[in-house]
This record gives sequence, C-alpha cells and structure tokens, in this order.
Amino acid sequence: MVERGLVRRRAHPTHGKILEMSVTAAGVEPALQGGGVLEPCERGALRAFLPEEQEQGREHLHRMPGTLSPRALGAAGPPDETHGA
Repeated sequence: MVERGLVRRRAHPTHGKILEMSVTAAGVEPALQGGGVLEPCERGALRAFLPEEQEQGREHLHRMPGTLSPRALGAAGPPDETHGA
C-alpha cells in the first residue's frame, strides 16, 4: 500500500520505536470502500497474533470503517459531529 501511494509511513516524532502510518489522499476512497485493497495490510498487521486473536482483531478491523468519518481518514470536509471528530 505504501508503494501504491495509498498510505505513508513515518517515524514518530518522540518515540523512536513507533512507526506511524496514515492514509494519503489517494488512499481515502479505497479505505472507505474497504474490500481487497486493505487485505494485505490486515494480514500483515495480524500475523504476530494467535489464530483466535487474529479472528478477534479481524472483527474489530472490519467494524472500524463504519465508525470513521472521511475527516478521520484524512479527507477534507467538516467534522463528523456524531463521532466527536
């Protein structure tokens, strides 16, 4: 996804071991649509967990898009007042 320009990674400004990832402008629409474009990232993120933990993590990840506003994903626009953004 980084190579496709959908997300970017950068070092955290104060924590040397943290790598921040954020959605780019090009990645907003695919992130909102979900589907196959996010599956490789999901698999990678869950790889370190036990199978039952992976399933629970997957369930949480699949619920997230419904709670995120386009603004939370980096798109321009007014705040989504229903989610306190």
